Amino acid sequence: EEVPAAEGVVSGQVINLSGETVPAGQEVVLHGFDQFQEVISVTTQVDAEGLFRFDGVEIPEGRAFILTVDYKDTTYTSDLAVVEAGVTSYDLPISIYETTTDTSGLEIQRLHVLFEFVAVDQIRVAELIIVSNLSNRVVVTGDEDTALLTYSLPEGATNLQFQEGALGRDFVETPNGFGDLRAIVPGEGRHQVLFSFDMPYDDSLAISQPFELPVQSLVV
Repeated sequence: EEVPAAEGVVSGQVINLSGETVPAGQEVVLHGFDQFQEVISVTTQVDAEGLFRFDGVEIPEGRAFILTVDYKDTTYTSDLAVVEAGVTSYDLPISIYETTTDTSGLEIQRLHVLFEFVAVDQIRVAELIIVSNLSNRVVVTGDEDTALLTYSLPEGATNLQFQEGALGRDFVETPNGFGDLRAIVPGEGRHQVLFSFDMPYDDSLAISQPFELPVQSLVV
């Protein structure tokens, strides 16, 4: 006969790090995973202080819990908690932010440029752009079809490829290069763009590539 799993409590607080209040009734979803398979999904609402509590949650040892909050078109997650023997209470706070279309708090923290010869007359240029958001709001595009940030490619560039993300979903082609559609959460170096393109090489190569954000450091 099966022994019923122990029950516990998962609680926490939704905190708005942009300084605004968390709307009462904001939904919080508790997800439980066994071996990476989702086994429970329960929803509750926060009170006027942003506090929430899930009672009577089955807590078999090794189950992983994570909380999600959908707020203003962005999904925020808590840290992951894994059930330990004898521990029946788990506290998982979640931070959320307001949104803005103002890009003045953004900067390129580091720009890495790597050159690789792929043929005698061709160089592949790989670029890793690490963007920081120094504001306390998520920077979003004003229109979902318009890029939040655009990046120009040098004249003569071909074979644009993205290491992560895809054209049409995360990026959009522009006349001079491409645009990044993704929202940028606050924090240092949390947003990255990694891409490559090919350039013709004839004994030398000059690259001209203006950036719309200030670049703090360049590593070639």
